[in-house]
This record gives sequence, structure tokens and C-alpha cells, in this order.
Amino acid sequence: MRNNAFEMPKKNKPAAKGPFYFFMMEFKEQEEAAGYRFSGLAEVTEKAGPHWEKLAPHEREPYNQRAKQNKANPKDAGGYGERYTAQGKPFSQVQAEAVKRRQLEEQIQKRIVEMIQTASVNNALGELEVYFVSCNYFCVSLSGEYVPAELAIIKYSLNDGVMDSLNVLINPTDLPLGMALDAKTHSSSTHQLPVPPDALGEANYEKILRQILKFFKNTSGSKVVPPIFTWNKDIPMVDSILRGILEATDLDYVKFSILPLIDFFYNLKLATEDYGLDIKTFPSIHLAKALLEKDVYAYTAGIACDVHEQLNNQVACALSRVVRWAYVISDSCCLDVGIEMEKGRHLPHNMTTLSDITGTVSALSSRMSKLTTTSDNNRSKMSRPRSTDRTDRDATTTTIYSSRAGTVAGKPSTIVSQQPASSGGTRAANDTFNTTNPFYAMQMAQSANRSPTKKNPWSRENKLAEVRDPQSDTETSMLMLAPVAGRGRGTLARMNAAGRGRAQDLCTTVKTVGRGHLN
Repeated sequence: MRNNAFEMPKKNKPAAKGPFYFFMMEFKEQEEAAGYRFSGLAEVTEKAGPHWEKLAPHEREPYNQRAKQNKANPKDAGGYGERYTAQGKPFSQVQAEAVKRRQLEEQIQKRIVEMIQTASVNNALGELEVYFVSCNYFCVSLSGEYVPAELAIIKYSLNDGVMDSLNVLINPTDLPLGMALDAKTHSSSTHQLPVPPDALGEANYEKILRQILKFFKNTSGSKVVPPIFTWNKDIPMVDSILRGILEATDLDYVKFSILPLIDFFYNLKLATEDYGLDIKTFPSIHLAKALLEKDVYAYTAGIACDVHEQLNNQVACALSRVVRWAYVISDSCCLDVGIEMEKGRHLPHNMTTLSDITGTVSALSSRMSKLTTTSDNNRSKMSRPRSTDRTDRDATTTTIYSSRAGTVAGKPSTIVSQQPASSGGTRAANDTFNTTNPFYAMQMAQSANRSPTKKNPWSRENKLAEVRDPQSDTETSMLMLAPVAGRGRGTLARMNAAGRGRAQDLCTTVKTVGRGHLN
């Protein structure tokens, strides 16, 4: 007998997939290709059910055939006998989801490239209008849903920069159970908005959705909404918030298509370089990501909402964030296509634009031309040589030399008569001094046979000259030391003395032996 106590339990086989399952998966693929994101298969089942009920029998037949094939060949169809992940998900499903994810990314890339190439071919890159969106949230529920706090959208083009903006503070009225601490912690570390039940903003989601549709100029009930771009990693968060707003209203006909901002920036930069440059400066998409991450306009004042301006937290404001994205893209792409950037639209108000630089250069050129344009009289004065020595012409003309302000023309001057010094070293008493010009007074201090020298009597050089060669009207002689030669300390070989106007040798030989002894 077999011991049943040690037998392994039989593994339950998964249930066979019916026709509705294959219809549901096809419905999910179509909706995701259009830009819709599902939170799980439960939501797909709920959305696909009404459409399945409307199908005619002949429309259901392809799905019935696929269900029969799955039941007949379970291994090939991914049903029985395959491996599962730790979460109980079949590997075939994981691989299929990865393939669909790659296909979706390729579709998004293709859509962005086609959008920009179409504008480039039509020579309308500057007129291409796009929308940027950013959101703030309080917390994330256990099911992965984001509780919204703020939403901001701007309309942008290369020609006009930031054309329009929408900013809405959202009041979710309450938080998921057990999420109050998470919401408070996240809020204090990021946007600093009050958490529910004290949250600010609009609590009516239908009103918020109508504001969004009005901003998109979509009030006719059409499902078509222009694609909106956001930061690549924020796509799940933005999609969850917009989907939550749609589900809370009766306007479920709208579908938002959320595309990656970095990919748009990279492809737009490539197009503008092809238009205006002969070289490539963007080697890869990583450079576009680095420029956006650098966020050079992070602390720009005046572009955030009023609440964040009062909180002095402009960096975390959703409106400020989308405007800064527009500034970075404008700064990189506008000059490639010859678009002049405008303050407040392409760049902050306090930035210097190309027109400001051109105006400054023009003003400087005008001022320089005025400074260099002088009269002939001024040119002659500027070109007149300034000699340090006076000439005979200076003494016979009416030009008076001033020690402080150059020349003064047109005033009569008194010619100073020069008399040779007397033998006793005194000056003639009948010399006439010109009190107007101090340089003529200096002539009296010079020898008669020397040409007069123009000097400033108050200059430091003249003071030093007086110390080196003092003049006296008395009969006191000036002693001039001759070269000294001798032995030991105090040995004086020779001393010369001279009076004014004559030299007289007073040679005295002094010999000393030791200190204080004279021979």
C-alpha cells in the first residue's frame, strides 16, 4: 500500500481563459495605445464589460475561437503547465507586458518625432504649440493612487514662449485611512501646502475638469485632447491624478495623452539644429535630461503661484516648474532658428536679452563718438607739447603759465629782468617780480647765464632741490663736503666750502690717532 501521508498535494490548474478574457486584453491594449493607463485588471474588466455586452454574436466569434484554442493547447497559449513568479503571475504574462511596454514606448517616440518633423517640413517649428503639465500630491494610497494637491498647465511655443497658464490647488477633502502622517511628511518636505482637512483649493473635481478642458479649448465633447508633456518619471503620477479627476466626474469621454518631456526636448533640439546649424551639439538624449535637471531658473521670482510666493517655496511650485521647463527649452532652441527671446515669455524678467545687449552697445558707441568729436581749437590744445623748460618765446608772449591749470591766454605779463648775482652772493634789489606767475619768481633764483627752468614751486621735487642746494641772501657761506679719505673712525681728509657765486677752497688736513686725539 502507498503511504498517502507523504504524497505531495496536487497543484491546482488555473482556470481556462474564456472569450471575454481575450476581448478584455485586446481592449486594454487599444486603450493604452491611446494613452490611457489602467490601475489593474479589475479596472479593465469594469471598463470592457459594457463594450462586450454590445457585441453581436458574429463579432464575438473570433474571441470564441481563441478561447477554444487556449483550452485545446494550454501550454502553447500560456495557460497550463507554465512557470509563475513569486507573486503568482505567469512568466508569459510578464513577458507579454514587457513587449507591450516596449511597443508603447516606440509608439510614443514615433508620435513625438512625427509631430516635430511635420512642423519642420512645413517650416512651422516656431508655431508648434504644446502643453506642459506638472502636479503635486499629498500621498500615495496602498493601491497606487496619488492624492492630488496642485496641478499646473502651460501653453508653449518657440515663437511666443509661455502663451497661457492654468494653476489649480486641489482639495481632496480627506485622505486614505492611515495616510495622514505620510501626507504631512511629504508636504513639509516638498510643496508645504496644508494637508486635508485643512487643504486649500477647489474640492469640486467636475469644476476642475471643466477648467482643464476650457484651457485646452475642448468644450464640444470631443475625445481629442492635445498631448501634454511632463517629466518622464512623473508620468505615472500625472496620469493617476488626471484619471482620478475623470473618474470622479461624469465627463469620462475625455482621454489624456501624457508624453515624456525629455524626449520632446531632445527631438525639438535636433530639429532646430538641422534648421539653423551645420554642426550637432546634442549627442544624445542624456544632454537634454541634464539641462532640465540642472534647473538654472529654479529660484526665479515671480513665476510661482501666489500661495508658494507667500510660503517662499517657489522651487516646489508646480506652476513654477512648468515655466522653468519652458525657459530652458527656449534658451537652448530659440537662437537656432533665429527667434529673439522676450522677457517674461522665453526668459525671466530680470534676464538680459539680445536686444538689451544691442541697445547697450549702441549707447556706448554714441557716447564714444561724442567724446572723440572735438573742435579744431580743442585739438590744437590737446596736441600742444608740454615742455618742462621755458623758452625765450614764453617770456615775450602773452601766454601765462600757471602752476595749477595749464596756460591762461590773453593776460599781460611782466617780463622779469635778470641781473647777475653780486660778488657777495646777493641779488640786485631792483629786480621786478611777477606776482601773477610764480614761475617768474623762480627765475630770480637761477644764475644769469643759465636758461630759466619752468618748475612748480610747491612741488616735492623743488623742495628737495632747495634742500640739496640752499640759497641765502646773507653772506653766510655754504659748506660742501668733498670726498673724504682717511684711516679709522673720525679721520677727515678734506673739507671744501664755497660761497654763493664763487668757490673758495678751505683745505684743512686733520689727522687723528685714535678717538679724540688731534695732531
